[in-house]
Amino acid sequence: MTSSRTRRPGQRPPSGTGPAPARPASARWIIALVGVAVLAAIVLALISTNSNDSNSQQVQTAATTPGGGGPVVTAPVTVNGTPLPILSSEDKDPAVGMPFPEVSGTQVLNGQPLTIPPGGSRPKLVFYIAHWCPHCQREVPLLQSWIDQKSSSINADLFAVSTGVDQSRGNYPPAAWLTKEHWSVPTLADSPNDDAARAAGLSGYPFFVAVDKNGKVVKRFSGERSIPEIEAVIASMQG
Repeated sequence: MTSSRTRRPGQRPPSGTGPAPARPASARWIIALVGVAVLAAIVLALISTNSNDSNSQQVQTAATTPGGGGPVVTAPVTVNGTPLPILSSEDKDPAVGMPFPEVSGTQVLNGQPLTIPPGGSRPKLVFYIAHWCPHCQREVPLLQSWIDQKSSSINADLFAVSTGVDQSRGNYPPAAWLTKEHWSVPTLADSPNDDAARAAGLSGYPFFVAVDKNGKVVKRFSGERSIPEIEAVIASMQG
């Protein structure tokens, strides 16, 4: 004979029987807040990724559409004149006395047109720099400090060419590097094929070409140089 037990009012049912107890209200709020926080983190991550992709796309667009008013990585270059031979010896440079070829294209920092002419009212010194070159990375701030201190007494027009661009190497893109160094020299963005550097006969980084006011090459040299050396080259062009 089977007997049944009668549960008194208010007594908890035996384990494994009856409905599960409801979660407290505070627990439900904690779960909801955690869900909101996770959702917010996912949304922020997506926004950050889209922003980075957008910035990358803007850089690439600027590289292919010069003149847009923003930073440029590389851009087409037009060379007018005979390219100089590659520099093999500074002491016996065959380019000395040759006309400096005019190069035209786009400025790295603002996307505006820039021409480096062969002649002019004053001599000129043209710097060829690469963003990944450690020697260039040391020379650029040295030159900018010199310009900041002596701009009014530098008796030459200064130009630069950003060349040898390589996205896989450090300090990329060039515009970000030059902006960080407060670079004030008008700087041409070389083409992907380094047409401006080839026209100058570049043999190393950094590379310098000194041109007199008649547009003739006075001296070419490469590697890190001191400010007194550079001032001596400019002084030699004044005659």
